[in-house]
Amino acid sequence: MKRSRLSRKAVKPRGGRLAVDKLKNEINDILYRSDPAKFPDHQLIRVVVRSDKAKHLAFLKGFTEWRAIGTWQDYPDEHNTVIEVVYREDANESNGKRLKALFDSLNKAAIGEERLFMITLPVEISSV
Repeated sequence: MKRSRLSRKAVKPRGGRLAVDKLKNEINDILYRSDPAKFPDHQLIRVVVRSDKAKHLAFLKGFTEWRAIGTWQDYPDEHNTVIEVVYREDANESNGKRLKALFDSLNKAAIGEERLFMITLPVEISSV
């Protein structure tokens, strides 16, 4: 039996290839190249996206990924991909705020979700 897809308002991606590449490079810089002296704390960013759109996050240099099925009220199950990355942060959470803005821009330019689900969480103990 074929499942029906969750009805969503289509969002048309916009932005040129160079703009998208610049966003991806800046996201990778924050996630993987932040100076430990300036950003001593660890945070986890979690991004959940429909599995058919997860290819837009394949540019990340290192992450944990798994498949999930999401449900919402009367809508049918939706196949999602959950991506998590630990990154370095300061007391003002400046990297997290910048990452949110960058992922929002990437969503508008390439992914095309009405709203991209992201959350950041503190990491109290890490081997990273």
